[in-house]
Amino acid sequence: MFTQVNLAQMGCQNKHTFSTQSRLSRVKYLLNSYYSRRINYYIFIYLMANTIIDIEFRIFGNNRNFNLDEIVKEITYFKGTSYYINEFCMTGQYNCPKNNFSKIAMSMRSTCDEVFLNCTWNDNREFDCCKHFVLTETELGICYTLTMENESPDSDDYINMYSNRDTGPSNLLIKLSSPSQVFIHSVVDVPYYNTISTDILPAMMGIFKQYKFVIKDIENEDEVKFVGITQRRCRFPLENELVVSSKY
Repeated sequence: MFTQVNLAQMGCQNKHTFSTQSRLSRVKYLLNSYYSRRINYYIFIYLMANTIIDIEFRIFGNNRNFNLDEIVKEITYFKGTSYYINEFCMTGQYNCPKNNFSKIAMSMRSTCDEVFLNCTWNDNREFDCCKHFVLTETELGICYTLTMENESPDSDDYINMYSNRDTGPSNLLIKLSSPSQVFIHSVVDVPYYNTISTDILPAMMGIFKQYKFVIKDIENEDEVKFVGITQRRCRFPLENELVVSSKY
């Protein structure tokens, strides 16, 4: 039985401010289940405001209409609406970026080292966050992914994140340099725009939070696969033709 946890940074922040603050955002996950399962962790990153301004100066210059700043933010931090793009780009009023959107977004997002401060598994195993969290693209933007799919048993710093009745509950302690959000969903999902709000847990600066949950897996009857996709309104993994990641 599997579960999956995602972390998402909550907004644009000043990296210079965070570097001088002594308060740390710490999130601890205590995972408790009666079944063997794989635990996956994600973090969805927003970049700090200073970097955004620097990039916008390079793209549009000093004497620019500041509506262009909002256009770049809509490209980088999609939140379901694109007012400025529709108002000024689609009408041809501004000469907006027409390509290299990924490059623009990547140049404005925090690097892994700017996000993570410390990672510990089961209270006694500290590990290099950025060596194990792998960059993953989702419709919410760039994420950093920690999953057993990316762990190699032959590696010297292999982390066994399987938990079951014999091993007991597992926990992951992550110290972050900015406010974040935690996404909880099934192992076959990645963060997406319509994630139910109750599946998103906030992690604020200066606050230590501990979340505990028990996994109750649901297994479909064999006959479900014979029901049409349009009727059951969901897909099995082998029916998914979208190619977003080599793992999902």
